[in-house]
Amino acid sequence: AVGLHALMRRIRPGAVILCYHNVVRESAGPGDPGLHLPLGRFREQIAWLGRHFTVLPLAELHERARRGGSVRGLAALTFDDAYAGVLEHALPELAAHDAPCTIFATGVGSDAAAPFWWDHPRIAAISEDATVRELLLRDLQGDGARILSHYGLGRAALPVERLPVSWDRLREVAGAMVAIGAHTLTHRALPTLSDDELERELRGSRDQVEHGVGHRPNAIAYPYGLSDARVHRAAERAGFTVGLTLGARDVTPSTPALETPRVNVPASLSRAAFSAWISGLSHLRASRA
Repeated sequence: AVGLHALMRRIRPGAVILCYHNVVRESAGPGDPGLHLPLGRFREQIAWLGRHFTVLPLAELHERARRGGSVRGLAALTFDDAYAGVLEHALPELAAHDAPCTIFATGVGSDAAAPFWWDHPRIAAISEDATVRELLLRDLQGDGARILSHYGLGRAALPVERLPVSWDRLREVAGAMVAIGAHTLTHRALPTLSDDELERELRGSRDQVEHGVGHRPNAIAYPYGLSDARVHRAAERAGFTVGLTLGARDVTPSTPALETPRVNVPASLSRAAFSAWISGLSHLRASRA
């Protein structure tokens, strides 16, 4: 199996972008179980990644692909939602490996430090059901206020490491090794929004990141990995040059920059499964599908 994984890495066509969400001290705790990765498992994954890939900043990886150069054997790390656990646990581990990353922050989350709706224990318990997820993301548009109201729920009390951080904290860590990107204003499902709402989410998030950390972001991660051609055009009009989705595909020079796929890393992924997934099994499964 180890030999097969090595062969898959050699023959895969391009680079891989990993999508994480949070890193926590221990897996046990409230919230979406697929998002809060235990520190010990994250430490193993980053060590493995450093042995088998060259980890670059997302912007540098994108620039190499844009110029048509080889991106084989390259990787980039991203974190959605700007959880406090990323700053507390993940960044020190990445610094020890000289591994850069990009953190994508939502405007409302970073302002209010309020729990995300999907981490409410009641919702986390039912959200994996396909019918429920369609209701949450299509009918209720991934809108946190509407979702909590629909279920008659209030704000959940969660540990600090499972909450988004403030703009002040993001400003402190932003630099050569940690880039801050946009993740919209309110983390709604973009394809479900009207044209005016879509423009506000995209332009507003770019302005808010600039105000919050002092630089204007060029990259946006689409909430829930959901986008379409209309969203891509709106992102380009808003000034973004890179748009990140979720999808088990490699990044190559022919990848449209505003449709750049990332491989999601579930918190429950075992060491062996991580090796297979990042080596290219996810890419092969997507191709066969």
